[in-house]
Amino acid sequence: MIFLAYNKPWTDFDDQLRKLKDRGLIITDEVKALEYLQRIGYYRLSGYLYAVRKQGGLVCKLDKNLKPIRKKKESKHLYDEYCQGVTFANIIDLYVFDKKLRQLCLDALERIEIALRVDVVHALAKEGPLAYTNPINFNSDFGIKCSQNNGLTKHHTWISSVAKNCTRSKQKFIEHIKNEYGYPLPLWAAAETWDFGCLAIAYNGLPYKDANAIAEKFGIKKEKNNASGQIFSSYINGLRYLRNVCAHHSRLWNLNITEQPSNTGNHYSWLEFARKNPHFQARPFFLLCIVNELLKVINPNSKWGDRLKEHISTFPNIQSANISVYGMGVQDKWLEWDIWK
Repeated sequence: MIFLAYNKPWTDFDDQLRKLKDRGLIITDEVKALEYLQRIGYYRLSGYLYAVRKQGGLVCKLDKNLKPIRKKKESKHLYDEYCQGVTFANIIDLYVFDKKLRQLCLDALERIEIALRVDVVHALAKEGPLAYTNPINFNSDFGIKCSQNNGLTKHHTWISSVAKNCTRSKQKFIEHIKNEYGYPLPLWAAAETWDFGCLAIAYNGLPYKDANAIAEKFGIKKEKNNASGQIFSSYINGLRYLRNVCAHHSRLWNLNITEQPSNTGNHYSWLEFARKNPHFQARPFFLLCIVNELLKVINPNSKWGDRLKEHISTFPNIQSANISVYGMGVQDKWLEWDIWK
């Protein structure tokens, strides 16, 4: 593979502001705009500016022989210029909306993570305080089957991560157990060092009976030809992806979700809509619906859904660039869905 040298020059803040103006962005307060560029960064804001660039007709990329690259779908050509009427203030409003959306998600995901951790630990601990160290206490695909790439089981790779987390932890109670009893730590202590990814892997490795039982506890009903544990596992993997986006302060509002949860089953009334609408399933709102459903199980009195509805109502619609909550996956009449009542 041949890589091109990256040759875009460094530009100072004044040049960055000038570039935005030259491309048609309306800037009414240059002093304030410079402050935002200095505090947030041009490149970070460019992710939000991308959505308001002018669009042309459909284009298809060509290879070096000027033949269409069949793996590439046709897409609209994007110009460097921004849509008429878009202001720098619009972009900041969109940025702030996205920031608050991530904060809402992290609040909800913390509660889901803690509740799931309790159930996973409780299921494994039946086999003793060190059950997590023995691959026989997991399903065969996780504990026994070896990878053809490195000859290791999933459990071997996972337990290595668990050991690193335990070693790095500086929490007082972890230090006490290390000094008093040494390694390995008891399951209920070791689990307090797991991140969401480590927890998700542990759930995926549980015996299928235990995984199904936890899924059903979270409201994923058992159906013919649909293993509740597999469906719930896809939800957890999707939420892990969501948490990583939020924790790294990445753009979320119109992100194309690559870790898409399953849309099978009838446990949620809106899943039928998801099966008919690929755009909805590929956008963050699909994950937010799952988050709200799970929170209703964990805490039936949760007001998180109301807070999210209120936040979505503040979305800075930029009509001149056709920017709206639809980019998130929010659908017409979504407030009439049972989940939001």
